[in-house]
Formats: sequence, structure tokens, C-alpha cells
Amino acid sequence: MKKILSLYLFLLIPVCLFSQIEVRGGLGSSTLTNYLASNRLSYHFGVMYGFNINDNFSMEPGLLFSKEGAHHAQYFYNLSLSYIELPVLAKYTISNGFIKGLSLKTGPYIAYAISGSRDNESGSSDKQNIKFDAENRIDLGMQFEVSYRIKKINIYTNYKKGLRGYDNYYEDRSAKISNLRFGVGYIF
Repeated sequence: MKKILSLYLFLLIPVCLFSQIEVRGGLGSSTLTNYLASNRLSYHFGVMYGFNINDNFSMEPGLLFSKEGAHHAQYFYNLSLSYIELPVLAKYTISNGFIKGLSLKTGPYIAYAISGSRDNESGSSDKQNIKFDAENRIDLGMQFEVSYRIKKINIYTNYKKGLRGYDNYYEDRSAKISNLRFGVGYIF
């Protein structure tokens, strides 16, 4: 067992030497698709851990906190959801030419709702905490990102789309979370 652990740690050294940690955060606009909802301001922050596979390809797993939601105009309430998000992105970086530093990323994410609430706008100050009995705590989806790195600063925009329905109310048109985000990261 010691030999296997030693070999594993020895093989992990090159990955750690060529890895980068990015602290990031930003704002966005989120909504629920297949739902009579409009966009709502969102924000996110966290860390991404990148390690190179070769000069152009790398992988970026991460850990983010995100606040998302939607505004439901017909029923006059705001939906607010807080998630812990784990994306795993495959990254292609252009390494020469005029657009050197431009990266394209895509990959799945899984998110766990740690809290949620509905805030009534009809004149009363009713705020209901979501119990997640008819709503799903787990969100699974895909994420696409375009970023541009200038030295240690990374400027990015990404779009994430939930593939799993937020609620279990309607089998034929379950609402899915969608979020367009902009942000800045600092790479160590």
C-alpha cells in the first residue's frame, strides 16, 4: 500500500507543478426556461483549478457559490436560489497569433441548492423558504465559456443551462435554470 501511495504522489507532482488556481467572481442574469419568468440579477464566486494536458488543452474543475433565480411576473414573486456548484470544463487555448490567450471551454456541472426562497411582490412582505419537496435540490447541466487571459487576469463570459428540471410540477415542461454570466478571475 505504501508503494502504491508513493507512486501516486510521485506521479501527481508534475500535475501540481503545472497547475494554476484561479479565484473568480462576477455578475450575471438568470432565469427559468419553460416558465413564465423574466431574468434576475445573479452573482457567483469561487475557485477553478486548471492543469495542462498539452500546450493547447487543459482541464478545469472548480468549486463555486452562485446565487440565481428568476422573476415571475404573472404571480408577482421573485425566486432566489443559492447553489454550491462543481463544474468540470475542458479548455482549448489559442497559443499564438493575434488572439493569443483566448480560450474556449465546455463541460458539465453539478450544483446543489443549499437554500431557496420565494419573495412575494403583491404588497405583502411574505417570504417563503423553499423546502425542496417538489423542487429539485440537484441541478445538472452544461456550461460554455469564452475567456481572454491578460497576464494573470482572466476575463470571461459563460452560459450555463440546466438539463434537469427545477421542479416536479409539470412533467411535460419542467422549468430549467439558465444563466449568462460575466466575470473576472485572478490566476496564481
